[in-house]
This record gives sequence, structure tokens and C-alpha cells, in this order.
Amino acid sequence: MSKPCKNCGGIERTKDGHCKQCSYARKSAVRGAAWYVVNKEHVKALAAARYIANKAVILARNLAWSKENPEKRRAIDTACKKLHPENGRANTAKRRAKKLQATPAWADEFIIGEAYALALLRTKMLGFAWHVDHIVPLRSKMVCGLHVHTNLQVIPAAHNMSKGNRSWPDMP
Repeated sequence: MSKPCKNCGGIERTKDGHCKQCSYARKSAVRGAAWYVVNKEHVKALAAARYIANKAVILARNLAWSKENPEKRRAIDTACKKLHPENGRANTAKRRAKKLQATPAWADEFIIGEAYALALLRTKMLGFAWHVDHIVPLRSKMVCGLHVHTNLQVIPAAHNMSKGNRSWPDMP
């Protein structure tokens, strides 16, 4: 009587100690990995084409997953920031430059400073983070606002981070 398969417990065992089905699956996986190494650029091109064709569906699915798994999303973001700190610094520098360009000479620096002080005070008093938000975002695909006192509001950080630069009043 023959010994059972090491993997699934099946009775038809081959020389490598696995049944025919498990042996075929293992060989296919190895062949698949080798094929991938040889055809890596082709696979990337197919994936890019698939993403372009289904972009809306993929983005909606990713957004839904992010909302269902906030802890995992936060852990992934933290890991990415640790792996690529240069991206964070580049985005910060880009935002700082945009903010400087978006600040006209007639902007009231005192009121702008008061908004930032209010955000800090609310954070200390209420125990959760508050941000100074640009009502019309400084960087967006559709519109770019100014860094002036009439375009600022102090709101909870969670609300500010969830809206990003995707929404503003009278948005089309």
C-alpha cells in the first residue's frame, strides 16, 4: 500500500512525494514564476491597461476598502512614509511653495496667524486635533484658491483630512 500525499493526503503519490494534482500545481507555480521573470514588462503593460480600462471601479473598491479598514490603511500609510520619506518632504516643499505663490500682497497676515493660533488652542482645550483648512484648496485639478484670511476655516483634523482637496463650496 502506498503512502498518502504530503500535501493533500491523496493516495496517488508520485516520486516527489505528492499526488499528481499537487505535483502539477507546484510545477505550474514554478513555471509561472519563471515566465513572469522573462515577461515582466508585458505583465506590467497588461496591468496598466487593465487599470486604465477599469479606473473608476478600482478606485471605488480601494476607497471602500480604506473606509472599512482604517487601521490597516493607517499602517500601510505609515509604512510607506517610513520607506519613502523623500516623497513626504517633496510634497511638503511643493505645498509650501504653492502657499507662498498663492499668498497675495494684500493678505492679512495677522488674521491668518490668529486662525493657526485658534487651531492650536482648540487642540489643547478639546483634546483632539484641529486644522486650519483652505475652503477652496491651494492645489487641485479643477481650481486653486488663495492663502488669504477669507479662504481659511478652523475645523477638526479628521474632517479636513477626509475631504482632502476634493471638495469645496459651489463645487461643480
